[in-house]
Amino acid sequence: MEKLAEKVGNILEETLSSYKELQRVLELEKGYIIEMSIDSMWETIARKKQIALKLGKLKEKIQPLFGKRAIEVHMDTENFKLPDFIKKMPDSEVVKSNLRKIGLALETCKQNVENLAAANKKYIDEHLSVINEIFSLFADTSRKKQYNNAGNLLETKEKNRLINAEA
Repeated sequence: MEKLAEKVGNILEETLSSYKELQRVLELEKGYIIEMSIDSMWETIARKKQIALKLGKLKEKIQPLFGKRAIEVHMDTENFKLPDFIKKMPDSEVVKSNLRKIGLALETCKQNVENLAAANKKYIDEHLSVINEIFSLFADTSRKKQYNNAGNLLETKEKNRLINAEA
């Protein structure tokens, strides 16, 4: 069973490393949003996609390991989570403890990534509202909002848009 614990540990370490990298990218992205560095933001989007693909592959690697163990202990595969997996392992407490530490670090990092992503979304929304206010000032309609969330003018003229990006 040590081999299974080692495989799971390696995949978890690689997953943790990927989440830490994603966290660094999101921290950079925050700065780029504040600076309004569009080119840099596009680079971070591409990097986030690469990391997401890597995380998907790691999940595909670990799911069968969980599935096999879930079947062995007569548990539902879909509800079988990492703490359950570790608890049901016949390995020593030292091995289990190491896996728990990695799992806890992974959950903490995931929460940090989630918080950073939410903060970046908030920054983007705030910065876009500032841009909308600037356009309102230029058009001398500062008391009246001109555009809806889709970028269309609130008046019912055909295809009046702030930015027209039709294909």
